[in-house]
Amino acid sequence: MFNPAWSDAISSIESGGNYGILGPVTKNGDRAVGKYQVMTSNIGPWTKEVLGKAMTPQEFANNPAAQDAVFQAKFGQSVAKYGNPQDAASVWFTGKPLAQGAGRSDVLGTTGQGYVDKFN
Repeated sequence: MFNPAWSDAISSIESGGNYGILGPVTKNGDRAVGKYQVMTSNIGPWTKEVLGKAMTPQEFANNPAAQDAVFQAKFGQSVAKYGNPQDAASVWFTGKPLAQGAGRSDVLGTTGQGYVDKFN
């Protein structure tokens, strides 16, 4: 079962709850969008999977309900797969469960372990 506290924790880390925020463009041209900072490369496939229709990053940024639905579905899938929200938080940030993602870091120097500590 999905716990709303997970949404609150991730959104507070990622955007402070701002649905319209855009992250910096990465080296490969990708960027994070919205309240949960979903990467633009994931928006089309994830919205198609979850909502039945692929959205553009702009459509996604302008649709809080879509952002919430996608986060709940994808984060929930990770909780189901790994058995706990800490590994799901690590997957959200690093793409790997905590055992493999703890030492990975982003451009700001945040590590997977640091991200999970904030999540907790």
